[in-house]
Amino acid sequence: MDFTLDDIEINQEEITPLKVEKLKGEISMLKSKLNYSPQLRNSLLTALAGYLVGGVFGAIAGGGIGYFISRDIETTDVDIQVMKNLLTQKQNELAEILRSQGVSQEEIDGIMSSEALIKHQYDCYDFTGKWEALIGLPAKGFHAMIFGLPKAGKSYLSVQFAKYLSDNFGKTLYIASEEGFSKTLQKKIQEYGGNKNLFFANFREYDQIKQALENDAFEFVFIDSVNFIKIEPEQVEELKGLNPHSSFVTIQQATKEGQFRGSQEFAHNCDIIIKVDAGIAHQQGRFQEPSEMPVFDGPKVEENKEGTQVFQTEKSAENEDNYEVQTNELAY
Repeated sequence: MDFTLDDIEINQEEITPLKVEKLKGEISMLKSKLNYSPQLRNSLLTALAGYLVGGVFGAIAGGGIGYFISRDIETTDVDIQVMKNLLTQKQNELAEILRSQGVSQEEIDGIMSSEALIKHQYDCYDFTGKWEALIGLPAKGFHAMIFGLPKAGKSYLSVQFAKYLSDNFGKTLYIASEEGFSKTLQKKIQEYGGNKNLFFANFREYDQIKQALENDAFEFVFIDSVNFIKIEPEQVEELKGLNPHSSFVTIQQATKEGQFRGSQEFAHNCDIIIKVDAGIAHQQGRFQEPSEMPVFDGPKVEENKEGTQVFQTEKSAENEDNYEVQTNELAY
């Protein structure tokens, strides 16, 4: 019996998302080739290889070798035009697929009329209880930043938040780069509980995160902390671009003055900023007016230094939604 390709049943619903991700990756690669010289690209690649073999000295040697062997390689005007044509072709293919999925031309072009913007329906998470009071109803694909001094409670808040998200909204990856698979992390998980949707990783390098997100889809990704892994704002933006359907929560260390450590771009590029100070989470964001909430369980907290009353009930599954979160004007 003859067998032809026509006999194969193809599930387009499963194939289309793979096509979209493949095209996005190809577009990202072409843009990188247009933005960086062959010398720089090869130098970075050989530096990485050298680091894996010989550490810092291996990276220095590898980078030098990569640049040396690529010093005579030139990107000609013809090469650039070919890449530009291919980039346009890939972008058009992606736009065609997105249009077939009901994505409007305005969203594809990045230009929308004020009338269309007013009518646009955003896909939001239906947060409840203390999380709605603290953060509001964030749009899918949000980026939150949590920071604070050591022992202030930022990791406790982050694990609580990851538990809530994985319980109610989907698969969550918590990258505990600082703690790793330690006793302290185990204690947090034991206290707040785990579930089938909550996963932990002890990655220490950016490329490990990037590879993990290429191999598996997560609704939410926590990185604790970006300072420990030495991730730059551009790399966070790259992860967001490569994983547009994921929401990111980046945790950062604080300076002794209490400000987050690192470039101001981290704050400019996120939707929600939460500062944890002495066990109190202070929130500023796009989806809720400034608000605050206690991180740890305990008795009623009296008036704080800003004059705001903060209350908290005893922790249990039954009263999860009974936390009172007070709002006030914050400035930091």
